[in-house]
Amino acid sequence: MCGEPSFCPSFFAGGGPVPYPPSGTPKLWGCTLPAPALRMWRLPRWAQASVGAWYPARFSHERRFYLTLDDGPSGTLTHYLLDLLGEYGFRATFFWVWSRFSETYRDLIGRVRGEGHTVGLHGRTHLSPWRQTRTVWRSELIHAAFFWKAVEAPLLPLYRPPYGHLRRLPGGVGWRLVFWDLMPPDYIRGTSWVQRLIGSLRPHDVVAVSYTHLRAHETGR
Repeated sequence: MCGEPSFCPSFFAGGGPVPYPPSGTPKLWGCTLPAPALRMWRLPRWAQASVGAWYPARFSHERRFYLTLDDGPSGTLTHYLLDLLGEYGFRATFFWVWSRFSETYRDLIGRVRGEGHTVGLHGRTHLSPWRQTRTVWRSELIHAAFFWKAVEAPLLPLYRPPYGHLRRLPGGVGWRLVFWDLMPPDYIRGTSWVQRLIGSLRPHDVVAVSYTHLRAHETGR
């Protein structure tokens, strides 16, 4: 698996843009989605294009997809993922929340950088942009970028808003939005959703899976 543009070398790992409710009906940009979306939720490319988000072009003859992991970093799980990436020779872009960074993760930053991976913005906190004033949201986003650079994270100009709650990006910052194509019901314990996800994949799909719901011992390699 390798990405089309230079900033997405193999697959994304990082911020999932929407909540994962095990019950109820989710909403996107104020639109209520049907109950079946809880099982396997696909965000149309036209919706992504309408807000200027980046997504990989589709080539039907290429069997590849882009995996994103929400809500990191997590010391133990991220190290496990890096081991797995190294085993298969993949590089990744991790979308992380700054408030979940700890000084104990400095070795993690060094490893991410040293092994050729990169980091994208997922905000200073995981608070929805819709629950903040535009001034506060903009300030927190700029501070998150500053903090990641301060700890020498290999930061790329990519941003995924928490919960997919979009606000117009501040002008002049040069960041690109990234969303997802397919979101599985990973809140379900066990591995039953994995095969359903694989069966639903289209070439060059961007898949969102949550750090908080991922169980390495359950989902398997």
